[in-house]
Amino acid sequence: MIKFYGSRESLIFKLKKLFHTMEIIDYYKIDNLSASISLIDDSKLSLYIRQIQEAPRSMSVRNPFNTVYSIETIINDEGLSEVFLHTLKRSFLSYSEFELEAIVNDMPLLNKYANKYKGAFNDVALIWRDHFVEDSLGLLQNFVNMGLDPSLTLVFDKGDKTLHRKEVWETFEEIGFGVHKLDNAMFNQKSKSSETETLEVKELLDNFINQANRKGKKIIIMDDGAFITNFFSNNTSKLHGIIELTEMGLRRITNSNINVQCPIINAAKSDLKRHITYPEIGAACTFKILQLLGSEKIIGRRILILGYGDAGKNICKNFKGLGVNVSVVDPDYFKLILAAEDGFNTYDNVTEAIFKEQPFLVVGASGYPSITEDDISLLPNNSFITTVATADLTVLKNKSFQKIKKITVPKYGTQYITDKKTFTLLGNGRSINLFEGESIPTKGIDLFKSSILLSAILLIEQKQKLEFGLNKAVLNQWLEENEVFKEYYNLYYKKDIVENIKGNNYSAMEVIK
Repeated sequence: MIKFYGSRESLIFKLKKLFHTMEIIDYYKIDNLSASISLIDDSKLSLYIRQIQEAPRSMSVRNPFNTVYSIETIINDEGLSEVFLHTLKRSFLSYSEFELEAIVNDMPLLNKYANKYKGAFNDVALIWRDHFVEDSLGLLQNFVNMGLDPSLTLVFDKGDKTLHRKEVWETFEEIGFGVHKLDNAMFNQKSKSSETETLEVKELLDNFINQANRKGKKIIIMDDGAFITNFFSNNTSKLHGIIELTEMGLRRITNSNINVQCPIINAAKSDLKRHITYPEIGAACTFKILQLLGSEKIIGRRILILGYGDAGKNICKNFKGLGVNVSVVDPDYFKLILAAEDGFNTYDNVTEAIFKEQPFLVVGASGYPSITEDDISLLPNNSFITTVATADLTVLKNKSFQKIKKITVPKYGTQYITDKKTFTLLGNGRSINLFEGESIPTKGIDLFKSSILLSAILLIEQKQKLEFGLNKAVLNQWLEENEVFKEYYNLYYKKDIVENIKGNNYSAMEVIK
């Protein structure tokens, strides 16, 4: 069944626009809530449309779509072209104008700064790589509202199995972006196909840079993991600037031979992300793990968290609050001290921790390969493994694990079955909060997305004040100057009593009484 989330008028408009552009259609007629269609191969079919009761497709539950329509296809000829059905289904994957408006409205702080700096993206060409989730759609739609030319925008999907990745992809294409996939796995594989993909991406980027330069655009990269940045290792002088969103990306830049001849804004280790966004990430990871554990009891049981960084620390605290016995492994002794003083069992190596604790769940949160085959062999039978960062479970890509009997459990993960034991990978070995989910609530990520927008404004308007290479603390000051924390606080935490007093001409003492 094909569904449309929006008004009857917008549905009819979408159908007419689609039919006009489909070369395989010879004739069509739309009458009220039905359509008769003839194709050039002499096939004929009818569409019957009816209004149904349906939950929102997006996360915007406060913006329910009271008008949801189902489109039923009745085939009148056995020779019906499959091309039509495929095109019809795909075209309705993209979000309707009502859904897109609801997603954008769920990011009020981002909207505020987009309006404040309207027109700032008029001279910008953008290369963006991140997760295909609804809040990314809200961010980029706001960039377009600020003047970004979709035809001078490349967006790359990281390849995570997010819930609405197909819908976001189709919506990006409908907006007019160049949409492509650049999976982390492409860099980990050493095969002819990955080499071919790398060359194709390089050619795509080179052509884009040349086109943007010819039009005099300021080229900005927004990157998750420094994968796009890596393609410009020898020619960063062509870029106006780079915004790196992840700690792993900062590590790659620091440890690489990239000849940096443009500013790089550190959005990964800003105070905002560390102290406000990471608790949201930790909560999203915890909720998703609990969901995937299904019938498992957790209170009082032992789990092991690998890494006590910004993400791991918050996950530890969340599970502890649920009554779970949490142990931490980290090679950094300063972090171990912090973990111990926060009340957690601590170890400086994984093997000892697993041997002594026998956890039923291990969560990777270090950002580097943190567990070995021998470690996994020490786990108790019917245990679970999952991760916050892709790198932690690199071991599962070893040949020995490829030979083990595996059973895919849709929507949950993969069971590995050996002669001695069974263990289950929750998710797909990548960021668990993004597995078949939208991760952080849109309003929860609104503050961080606003910081990304303001990072771009910093590059666009004040590049002369920035240094080539990594600018570590400059974003913190810029966010303070734009009063982003004050705005966020007023939005969610400030009581509205003051406004009520002003509006009703009450005195403070009268309200207290």
